[in-house]
Amino acid sequence: MVTKITKTTAKKLHPVSKLDYELAAWQAEKVVCGVDEVGRGCLAGPVVAAAVIFPIGAKIDNICDSKLLQEKELLDLAQKIMQNAWCGFGIINPFLIDNCNIRQATIFAMCRAVENLLTICPIKPHKILIDDLPLDQYLARDVDCLSAPKGETWSYSIAAASIVAKVKRDQLMCDYNQIFNGFGFNHHKGYGTTEHYENILQQERSILHRNSFLKKFQISINGDKQCKLF
Repeated sequence: MVTKITKTTAKKLHPVSKLDYELAAWQAEKVVCGVDEVGRGCLAGPVVAAAVIFPIGAKIDNICDSKLLQEKELLDLAQKIMQNAWCGFGIINPFLIDNCNIRQATIFAMCRAVENLLTICPIKPHKILIDDLPLDQYLARDVDCLSAPKGETWSYSIAAASIVAKVKRDQLMCDYNQIFNGFGFNHHKGYGTTEHYENILQQERSILHRNSFLKKFQISINGDKQCKLF
């Protein structure tokens, strides 16, 4: 978990994400697409990817890695991004995550986000910038791709995608909390917190939970139950 102190320190190191790729494209009268995902390490809920294309010269202050932002900052920036850029989303549910694996599910989510974005955006991007995972062989579009770790630090567009993806997923988990009472999805958003594990013990699991992520936890529970029999 990122503490308030580490967030402050991180902001001093990376106050905003770099605009190098965007500025180079804008100077050539072109645009780039940034892609990122949220929820990859959760015990429950979907993985959500977002793809963002900013029009030429559309700069929003204070865009950085979504993990470094407080909730109010996230909501404010997400609103500005949605108002000033084209955005597409890809959502993969827990059933599909369990039936392939989280890496493939994340790639599927990112590809869907890109396809949904390019369907509504009137401008074809010069380059697609991706946080960590390579998408070249999975995309149906013939667009040059660049992927590297820590994308939120080296691309303004990737950081923007991380922000809108997180806000979208957080909203979904809050909505799910109204249907699946007692799991605290509005608090932990599906991550493996102590509260979440305790709720699973009390109520077992829901259809939102990723069974493949809970195998070790289930083995541990069964082991404890067997020990108590003797």
